[in-house]
Amino acid sequence: MLTAPFLVSDPKPSIEAAQALTPTQTAFGTAPVPWSPSASSYGSADASDEESSSSDTPWTSVASSVVCTPNRESHDDPYSAYCLPADGQEKLRLDQQHVFIREHICGGRLILDDSVTLKEGALVLDLGTGSGAWAADMARRVPAGVKIQGFDISNRLFPPDSHNVAFATGNVLDLPTYLESRVALAHQRLLIYALRRHEWSHAIASIKNTLVPGEGVVQLTEVFTPSGNPGAAQEKFQTLLSAIGRRRQLLLDCGEQLPTLLDQAGFADVTKKAIKVRLGSAGGVQGMEAAACRIGAFRGMRDSVLLDGGYGVVSCAEGFDELLDRVVAEWETNECYAVYYTITARRPALGFVAPPESLSMPEVFDFHARHNGHWPFYRYAEDDTVQQVSYKTLAAAVQRAAKFVLAAAAGEGDLPVAVLAVAGMSLFPFSSTTY
Repeated sequence: MLTAPFLVSDPKPSIEAAQALTPTQTAFGTAPVPWSPSASSYGSADASDEESSSSDTPWTSVASSVVCTPNRESHDDPYSAYCLPADGQEKLRLDQQHVFIREHICGGRLILDDSVTLKEGALVLDLGTGSGAWAADMARRVPAGVKIQGFDISNRLFPPDSHNVAFATGNVLDLPTYLESRVALAHQRLLIYALRRHEWSHAIASIKNTLVPGEGVVQLTEVFTPSGNPGAAQEKFQTLLSAIGRRRQLLLDCGEQLPTLLDQAGFADVTKKAIKVRLGSAGGVQGMEAAACRIGAFRGMRDSVLLDGGYGVVSCAEGFDELLDRVVAEWETNECYAVYYTITARRPALGFVAPPESLSMPEVFDFHARHNGHWPFYRYAEDDTVQQVSYKTLAAAVQRAAKFVLAAAAGEGDLPVAVLAVAGMSLFPFSSTTY
């Protein structure tokens, strides 16, 4: 018979003591296992899973990953709403959570869209990489020429870089421009407690800008704790969780909202899958591991809750820990669930946007500048009123353009650009992919 881990914490500091905590820099992690040909079947659970299982964080000591300790370290981004810690204890939880999500939510898969093919030279992003567990796991399963870049607002949990995996501090809201239209797969997981409501649309647009048009796919995973889970402790904790969401402007039902946001951002082939997991031993191994992941995250909020004053629900660390102990107990006696969402979407191919026939030439240029703004837009004119040119002028323009294109191609030869087409005696803007 399965027995759920009842996780009881030691006494913790008061709100005043928590407010005095000062984060310090710490390095954690080990290098990923080198790639081998037998690990290249990254799209499904097969022999490669067995090969990499030795590096998975074991579940033999689940309790140790979720029992809180004093003086937990956090990120040092003053502008982030993120309310979870960034320390060794959190690294262990994230590593175990990765295994749980891979095996029980994603069916042993790291890539959920069957159309994604990572070829030599492909670039993969892991946004909000945390401990780098997903990125390191991917590195063991893809061709050696695939490059994986992990970004997080804190570098405290990064493992060392390897030949095909690199980690850097960065924010999904402000990704580097060199990533534009270069990424084959962008992976982002569980930023429910990191992004504010209004930041989700910005994050999605930022991700879209990095994806290869017509090919690049974004893969998102989120979780939701239903307010209807029965129990007095559950009800009290939901009050606390809702208060955190209001105070930090979080989108706590982001898993439900993301497909709509992706559609509004112009993504194609949007898919969503929701998996309802019974928490506790009644849910089997899946339920026990889900419970460990969820309670570990909730316990990690303790210092943030105390720093925010307890929201009128708890007044000290002991009260917070006792509340969560009772929540775990109710997961065993009551029918309580967590819902995990997996969402994928593809950036559509770029195409010509035909302007209305009634537009004049200046309006045509303005129309294309607005609708094809994701491309560099070049034309041979100081103004937008070019109607006709002589062959001599056209020849000079073509020579100029050729020199410019050759110079640009040396550094950005694989980026799509908007160009001008010649029709009769006039120059018209139209869209094309140039290599």
